[in-house]
Amino acid sequence: MGGARVLVYAYDKVGRTMAGPGVRAVSIARELARAGAGRLEVALGLRFPPDEAPAGLDVRHPVRLRDLVAADLVVAQTLPTALLAPAIAAGARFVFDLYDPEIFERLEIHRDAPARERRRAAGRARASLAARLLAGEHFAAANERQRDLYLGALAALGRLRAASGRAGAEVASVAPFGFEDDAPPVPPGALKGKWPGIAAGDRVLIWGGGVWNWFDPLTAIRGVASLARARGRDDVKLFFLGTRNPNPEVKEMRTLTAAVEEARRLGLEGRAVVFHQGWVPHRERGAFYADADVGVSLHLPTLEARYAFRTRIVDYLWAGLPMVVSAGDTLGDEVGREGLGAAVPGGDPDAFERAVATLLFEPGRADEARARVARHRERYRWPVALAPLIEGVDRALAGEGLRPTRRDRLRALAALARGIAARVGP
Repeated sequence: MGGARVLVYAYDKVGRTMAGPGVRAVSIARELARAGAGRLEVALGLRFPPDEAPAGLDVRHPVRLRDLVAADLVVAQTLPTALLAPAIAAGARFVFDLYDPEIFERLEIHRDAPARERRRAAGRARASLAARLLAGEHFAAANERQRDLYLGALAALGRLRAASGRAGAEVASVAPFGFEDDAPPVPPGALKGKWPGIAAGDRVLIWGGGVWNWFDPLTAIRGVASLARARGRDDVKLFFLGTRNPNPEVKEMRTLTAAVEEARRLGLEGRAVVFHQGWVPHRERGAFYADADVGVSLHLPTLEARYAFRTRIVDYLWAGLPMVVSAGDTLGDEVGREGLGAAVPGGDPDAFERAVATLLFEPGRADEARARVARHRERYRWPVALAPLIEGVDRALAGEGLRPTRRDRLRALAALARGIAARVGP
């Protein structure tokens, strides 16, 4: 096979259990290989050794500097500084997938930390983002808000020149998270009558994904308590699908601890509120969604929410689930606007309870939402969702991307040096 060599680098864990970044890296590699058959040689480079290598892909581990430099193009969300800095210095070419604006997540993770630690965390995040924006030739965002954010940052860095000032699509594309082409899951599932604390006749609210500091599980837990107390419904169960990220570098967050403590305080832990102590293998998650009645995603009113793209909501679309979500992020607002369930104000257990009760107990409401989900979800299939990113890769390979100058690369290296200084001191 001949053609341009593209290396997709997976910064997060890839294997049987994967969080969103790992799933997306594997999906990008597969879609590039499919769309570029006969003209692209696509490899998937891994940061962590896989417990199960993705089928059908040329997998590389460990990835070394020579792999990055030998590729005609590297597609990555980010890379460790120890690889990124010498790769930039050696002239490696990059398309950066910035679907996860982690700079805002860092602010939430370190919100309660001492001031010095907060400054260092923010400094590292700024330096990493600046280096990628200075060294990349094309950038992918998950929604238009993110795209505007990155175009503004590129303009502030002086990278938008006359040739790149048209619609901006040749510089930054919108490529949302997606789901695979296989059919959505069908019963029998993994929860009702099978999971401790969940009976065959229960109604299940599923919280897909992890419990990170920018989420609001307490509102969901209190809403379920209100359903039991005010409406006498002890058959509604809130199931948290994942509590332990498969990436060993991601530690348990304070919000998860607070959620477990609140469920315990209300006497709901293991009864109305059930935590799965682990992470469900990616290919097995469908059996859990098959037994769910409503998908749940609630977040706090932070800056992170404005630019977020909730990948768990895409899973709910894949599974055909109606959902109750917080308003304010782009997908949450989409849920409300398109009638895919309900978008509720943040921090309002009563509003959450009413929305859940409507979907679960008012005849026809859940079926109507499911029908809307089925019509709406096709735009999030991976081949559709990633098409703009693949076009960006093609532009970069053709020399039509935003080629960094030598000065851009030097500024990227200086930004990475500032990030190291923020971590360990001057």
